[in-house]
Amino acid sequence: MASAEQFLNEPGLKQQVIEEYRASGYVILSDVYDERVLSSMRKTWQNISEERGAHGKKPFVTLLMAHNAYPEVADIVRHRPLVKCVEGLLGSRVEMIQSQLMFGAPGTSGFSPHQDNFYNRADPNDGIIAAWIALEPVDQQNGGLGVYPGSHKKGLVETRQDWLYLLSRSPDILKSLVRLASPRLRAEANDSGVMERFVYALPPTGLNLVGLSMEPGSVVFMHGDLIHSSFPNRTTDRARRSLLANYVRVGTSYASGRLTGRTRFELYPG
Repeated sequence: MASAEQFLNEPGLKQQVIEEYRASGYVILSDVYDERVLSSMRKTWQNISEERGAHGKKPFVTLLMAHNAYPEVADIVRHRPLVKCVEGLLGSRVEMIQSQLMFGAPGTSGFSPHQDNFYNRADPNDGIIAAWIALEPVDQQNGGLGVYPGSHKKGLVETRQDWLYLLSRSPDILKSLVRLASPRLRAEANDSGVMERFVYALPPTGLNLVGLSMEPGSVVFMHGDLIHSSFPNRTTDRARRSLLANYVRVGTSYASGRLTGRTRFELYPG
């Protein structure tokens, strides 16, 4: 596994990583964040959960668009080595359009196999990339990701929908719609969670699920058409704190989303 520093400074290795990404639809780079930054990130997650708990809110719910509400999260998605790695993989200057802050507490359910472009509708489809940032060791036991290598070459695949699950999330859907209608609420993180198990992408025959293991500070970069999922956290004492950020190549169009409200976020302020 290459490190972020190697990717950014060794042209031959960089090309190998790019070719791996294009062939598999994903690649992991280590040491994108050092331990000093990771320690600060963990403190941010702790502060957010404690603040929510103190106000009677669910402390470990997934937060959408967290970069709009928390300056510390904005700094994380602007982290220069991360942005430079994204730009190296996409081959151009990029913008960030969505973030998803996750606590992954023990007992957390996984999310269903899906393709981000089912929701994002990026055009061109290779103009978007997801960066999934690990704050601690991640494996299949504590809710790590599973990917279907090569699935990004199949375009958007057939899906099935779990309408009973969606019905059970009706209060959260209504809450998200109210939030998007209010300029004041749009500036806050969306704590209605995500529809983790509504859409199930049906992997084409011949593609196999691969579970990923990651170290703190590493990032898995995923093509918008890559089929991926996560495992449930089956542990009793290991959280899986992480941050997902979606970036687009400048000039790429995408859907704002009925419940998400994706908007371009300036990565180079000032």
